[in-house]
Amino acid sequence: MFRIDELKKKLENGGLAIGTHVKWREASFSELFAMEGYDYIWIDGEHSTLTLDMVAAQVRAAQANGAAAFYRVPWNDPVLVKPVLEIGVDGVIFPFIRTAKEAAAAVAACKYPP
Repeated sequence: MFRIDELKKKLENGGLAIGTHVKWREASFSELFAMEGYDYIWIDGEHSTLTLDMVAAQVRAAQANGAAAFYRVPWNDPVLVKPVLEIGVDGVIFPFIRTAKEAAAAVAACKYPP
């Protein structure tokens, strides 16, 4: 089962999800939090200098140790979203979504054409 499915099931059953936010360059922080039982790790790409390779390492560290991995993109732009989706994140967090049109653009950025 994918980590995100486990997290959804926990929430649907009234459980409490515990997570944390990381922006450190070293993936061992995500690994440690996941090993300690955090349900999700929120990797910050908006307020950090993480490269795509560093994000991939964070995602692998979180997922390999039982936590879902979310990534906050720097901006609502498909060019920034597609590479992160290829890494295999469990979810994408978009900053500054204030309108239905911006929300629709964020969802569209996460979908590939048929």
